[in-house]
Amino acid sequence: MHFISDAIQNGDYCALFFFSMIVMVVGDRMVSSQPQMRIWGLRIAALAFVGFTVNHIVEVGSPLPPDLAMAALVGLLGGIVTLGPAWIALAISAVLVRYGRKVASSADSAALRLHREREKLQEERRRKREQLEWQRTAPERERAAKLEAERRERESARQHEAQQQRADARADCEMLYQLYAVDISERFPRQALDEWIAKYMGDDQSAGNVHRRAEQLRKIIIHHREQVKPTPKFSDLTQLANWTSQQEEEIKSLPIDGRLQRMLLANLKVKNAELATQILENSG
Repeated sequence: MHFISDAIQNGDYCALFFFSMIVMVVGDRMVSSQPQMRIWGLRIAALAFVGFTVNHIVEVGSPLPPDLAMAALVGLLGGIVTLGPAWIALAISAVLVRYGRKVASSADSAALRLHREREKLQEERRRKREQLEWQRTAPERERAAKLEAERRERESARQHEAQQQRADARADCEMLYQLYAVDISERFPRQALDEWIAKYMGDDQSAGNVHRRAEQLRKIIIHHREQVKPTPKFSDLTQLANWTSQQEEEIKSLPIDGRLQRMLLANLKVKNAELATQILENSG
């Protein structure tokens, strides 16, 4: 700080002032587009003014009015001398900061690009592994799909067969009832038949249950007909054989399904065996 006081005492303060003004003009141009830097330069210059002034007063010790005026002149020159370099230093600092930020941003961008490239490479590798795994397991998937299709086909066929069995059982009972309806309608009306079928022989029942219920229903129908038209009494096996032959011919001539026809013939054989046993027991 003594150089300013020495310059004033030696009469060189004009050269110092003009030099400082040149530096200040250069600094002003450098911060012309940066208002914040200009303000900070002025603040630094104000601090320099205070610092130079106070320092000069301290050096004098007991300042008189001329000393105070000199202190103010020293502070003013100190602020002027400081302002230009402050602006220049701030402008250079701003350039360095921007450059540092640009370098950091470039580094971040490069790191981000590298990270994205790595992620892309990892994703491509993952897709390739998945594709290879997909290709490797293709035969197994095909076998599994084939087995599943076969299972579904078997299940569909089983369900279709079960449904057909239920439908056939209901049809046989209805057909048998139609044959004997004239005889048994009063004892066993059609409404009772429909209620039995709906309750015990619906599609919600298994085919096995429907088959058993159908057998029971046929026995009920035949029982009612037996009550209305009971089987004749035979005294010997010849009469029984003639009657059985006649019944067989009648059953075969009925316009009914072959399945129901076979059932009726089977029932006739059972009936024939029971009657033959009775004849033999009575004759014995």
